[in-house]
Amino acid sequence: MTRLLAQLFIILSLVALVFSPAFTQNFFKGKWQEGSVDLMSGQKLSGNVKYDIGNDVVFISTDDGIKSFTASNVLTFQFIEPKKETNRTFVSIAIERSNNYKRKHFYELLEEGAVSFLERSFDTNLKRGRALQSDYATNGNNPAFSSPGHYALASIGSPHGSFAPVFLIIDERKELNMLDFRGGFLQDNKKKILDCFSKNKDELDAFLKKKNMNLKKSKNIRKLVSYYNNELSNS
Repeated sequence: MTRLLAQLFIILSLVALVFSPAFTQNFFKGKWQEGSVDLMSGQKLSGNVKYDIGNDVVFISTDDGIKSFTASNVLTFQFIEPKKETNRTFVSIAIERSNNYKRKHFYELLEEGAVSFLERSFDTNLKRGRALQSDYATNGNNPAFSSPGHYALASIGSPHGSFAPVFLIIDERKELNMLDFRGGFLQDNKKKILDCFSKNKDELDAFLKKKNMNLKKSKNIRKLVSYYNNELSNS
């Protein structure tokens, strides 16, 4: 009964969302991009995708019409970024709130491997929790996100508002480590980030010194994760 009521609440929320003036205005301003949505049920939908970052809802247009999904129904979704000619992938990760209630959000997968680096945006007008519970799962060499979990960063179809990034490192134990950025700079220390890597920390530190990089910016953390996955994770 509780699950049925929760599903009913999601459906009613989506109906209210679609018919709200603010949503309608921003929804039709957004661009559709070629992509696909993989559902928790195992079904894969292909067509044109639009992601509404403000409401954390993904839409897909197929021959059967337009369908909308929240992170609770979606395993992953992808779309092609035409300007950069790259494929962007979003996954769903469950965030545990203070009352032990888990809610899934979309995250963008920036780097994938033994250690993964993800990003999402949140509305600065909303409070965010610090406690995270990982439902992240692996499938062979590919993190398949076959369990609940994700949230994301995208400009497509997003309403006007104030958004800030949240970054996650998923370490080799499949634990989530949230990094706190304020004003575009990381507030956490280097040791916390290096502790996300199970080995070769001296080599990682040497890499940072060689490249003259600090870990105050997310792009440098992304480079560090990429270097570890490609050069050190199997050593």
